[in-house]
Formats: sequence, C-alpha cells, structure tokens
Amino acid sequence: MNNPAPERPNEANLVIRCQLGDQDAWRELVQRWNPRLIGFLGRMSDDSHKTDDLLQSTWLRLVRTITRLEQPDRFAPWAYRIARNTLNDQLRQRYRSPSLEPNSIATEPSASDETLDRWIESDEIMIAMRSLDRHDRLVINLHYFEHLTVAEVADVCQTPVGTIKSRLQRARRQLRQYLENETHQ
Repeated sequence: MNNPAPERPNEANLVIRCQLGDQDAWRELVQRWNPRLIGFLGRMSDDSHKTDDLLQSTWLRLVRTITRLEQPDRFAPWAYRIARNTLNDQLRQRYRSPSLEPNSIATEPSASDETLDRWIESDEIMIAMRSLDRHDRLVINLHYFEHLTVAEVADVCQTPVGTIKSRLQRARRQLRQYLENETHQ
C-alpha cells in the first residue's frame, strides 16, 4: 500500500490531444494507463481470467466517450469510474446467468509472511482484499493502489467524502484483522 503515486504530468494535454483524434496521444495514453487499469481491474475482479476482457471493454468505452469528457484534468476519476461501471456490468451479467463452474480463488496463505510489508508484496493482500465487501474493496483499491485522493475516490464512486472516509477506515480495520489472523495461524 506504500507504492509511490504515479505522476500525472501533462495528462490533461494528452487527453485533449486524444479528443482531437491524435493517434500518437492515444498510444501514449494506453501505454500510461494500461498497467493502472489492469491492476485496478485485477484487484477488483473475483475472476482473474476475466481481467483482459474487462480491460478491453473499459478501453472501448473510454475511446467511445472521451470526447464527452468536459474536464480533461479529471481523466483519472473518470477512467476509474468507467472501469468500475464495466466491472459492475460484468457482475450483473454473471448474476443473471450463473456459470456452471465454481469460482476458484486460491485461499491458502503463504506461511512465510510475517510483516505487513511482506503481505503487501505478496498475493496475500489480494486474498485479504477479496474478503472485503466490494464497496470497501473499491475504495481501498482506488485510494491505496491507484493513489487517488479521498475526494477523487468520492467522485469515482459518486458517494459523499464522509462515506468514503468511513469505508476506508472500516476496510483498513478488516484488512488488519484478516492479516493478523492469518499470521497467527
């Protein structure tokens, strides 16, 4: 959770160039944002095999609607909102037509993890995050992994700042409890 925040220099400029149809700007935007979106969607999805499909759907929506973005300097919250909506659409679709195969998520923790730093660098944090309610997982993901401010997270979630702060506090407490329980087992 202590990953350095990615810099966003000239991102508004890049977005404006994309809105004007500059193909080089699109390549640069995809190069900058693909790792962020892959990480976000991977942490939010319960099915790691669907991340590529979610990423493709997200980019398709971004490309189709970028000309409607009136505040290019607000690209990050807007992009994460689109990714969140894409994920929500996939979840709705899954609930409408349940799969016949059980969802298999690795649940065995690594025995060697003893400190929080080791947890963060391991896959265990992903398992711990999956234990959270999806709304709490979303705010943790956006704030700590995607480095959005609380206000930006509120914008993405279309939720009041106070609610986001409460969700962050609850999610941190639940993650801490989960990780401490796993360490003592």
